[in-house]
Amino acid sequence: MIAMEGSDVLLGITEVSIAFAGFTSIVGVLGHREGEGWGPEYRLRLWLMIESSLATLFFSLLPFVPFHFAFTETVVWASASAIMAIFLFIHLIIVGSRLRVLYRQRQWSTQRFESLNGGLILLTVVVQSMNALAVGFDRSFGPYLLGLILLLALASMHFVALLVAVYRLTPDDAQIPPGDD
Repeated sequence: MIAMEGSDVLLGITEVSIAFAGFTSIVGVLGHREGEGWGPEYRLRLWLMIESSLATLFFSLLPFVPFHFAFTETVVWASASAIMAIFLFIHLIIVGSRLRVLYRQRQWSTQRFESLNGGLILLTVVVQSMNALAVGFDRSFGPYLLGLILLLALASMHFVALLVAVYRLTPDDAQIPPGDD
């Protein structure tokens, strides 16, 4: 049987995305403080982390389906890139609208991080669209792999942001107890 180009790399990315989703679950459970509600920022950050991990998982496995239906690799990479671009474009619109609401309600702590995320998603949409349409790329594995790497970077950034949101120190937390000088 002929192996699909990059199949080992795709399976490796699948494993990493599963680990990210697992870490998110651990942080979500351990980070939830007894008696405190899940605030809107925390809920959205948790959702973004889980969603980005599962999206990476899905898109790392997606090319295997058309490949095993005997489509050419050109069709495999073009269709997978197109689906990724469409998904991320819709994601950008949905998350952008949720963030605008939270900004207006002053329930979101920073805009810089989200601007970086939005730029990263937009870059991924552009690269995947170009690969799907054979503009600058030849409907190949390389640009698709770049998209997956950018999705992993996005998942990593969401993981760090979730950690910061969960373990953000309050002024009381930063006080040094007496006798610990």
